[in-house]
Amino acid sequence: MLLAVATNYFVEIAVELTVLFIGITFLVGLIQEYVSDETIKKALGGRHRFIGVSLEQDLVPSPLSAPVQPYRFSWGC
Repeated sequence: MLLAVATNYFVEIAVELTVLFIGITFLVGLIQEYVSDETIKKALGGRHRFIGVSLEQDLVPSPLSAPVQPYRFSWGC
């Protein structure tokens, strides 16, 4: 009985978080598509500098955020 309730609760929360993640990702994509990087930087650089910097890192792509090369493990040969 308790396992069924816990499983039901887990599935419910997982679905909610997945929908929320997809929705936020979609909104950020729309913002990046239609608003220029300079406009985003100006909007986020106001009074609340800490919040602006943390959001800017998510919304504005940086040249340092290039894809990471996969690590190639060597067995010492």
